[in-house]
Amino acid sequence: MGELDGSLRLGKIGFLNVLPVYYALEKGLIEHPFEIYEGSPSELNRMIAKGDLGISAISSLEYGCNYRKYLLIPGLSISSVGKVKSVVLFSDHPVEKLDQQGILLTNKSYTSVHLLKLLFSKFWEVNPCYIRDESSSGFHFYKNYPAVLAIGDDALKLARGGKFRYQYDLGEAWHRWTGKPFVFAVWVINKRIMASLNGHMQVAYDALMAAKKFGMEHLTDIALEASSENILPYTECLEYFKQLRYDLTDEYLEGLELFFSYLVETRLLPEKPLIHFFPGS
Repeated sequence: MGELDGSLRLGKIGFLNVLPVYYALEKGLIEHPFEIYEGSPSELNRMIAKGDLGISAISSLEYGCNYRKYLLIPGLSISSVGKVKSVVLFSDHPVEKLDQQGILLTNKSYTSVHLLKLLFSKFWEVNPCYIRDESSSGFHFYKNYPAVLAIGDDALKLARGGKFRYQYDLGEAWHRWTGKPFVFAVWVINKRIMASLNGHMQVAYDALMAAKKFGMEHLTDIALEASSENILPYTECLEYFKQLRYDLTDEYLEGLELFFSYLVETRLLPEKPLIHFFPGS
């Protein structure tokens, strides 16, 4: 691994939203040192925390909870300025009618669950009951609940299915509340793994940046191929990719730090995380 000989494990969230970053890597269009492992955000969180991955896209909350283990990769995130389209509360009732109502929480993401709890307590000022059902991975479970938090491809499918009367986009709700972007996921390197790379991390960083650049320049091609997954048709897929933000500028970091501050205020985080980037990037 020290020579980046192909054994640097890179985590990939198994949703459409990361394709613009991973497309060139997986197609072999850009030389890179990675073995790519795919999983849900919560699965990748666990893997990189254990050191089973060297670099990964992870929930922004995972960074917040365990920031001492990681360094952020500059210039990479999955964020929104307003609607994100794939982090959505689906409900049979308007949000103000959900007081004491049961809401099924996705088991695939930490960040979205905590964002939802913040929105209910501080923005909507409603007190629902939160339900976790580890078996609720298929759409046939959703009809048993008055409201459901879904993310990623699940949310995109539910939005098209019309199973719920009301849809609340959490990226849009956050922006209405704070005026800030929301950072749903970041890319990090495990510090312990970095220590074994003998200074070769720059190669991996450059490959990720080149892959992102390629993706931003070829969104139409990527959307066309992604539409074959039957999650979104081509035009909606392209619109979705254009709606997302993949940068991590000062403006996005302000939104991230505000999120962390609210979590500390509401005791969902014990302390405010420090922002540390991979040096030399």
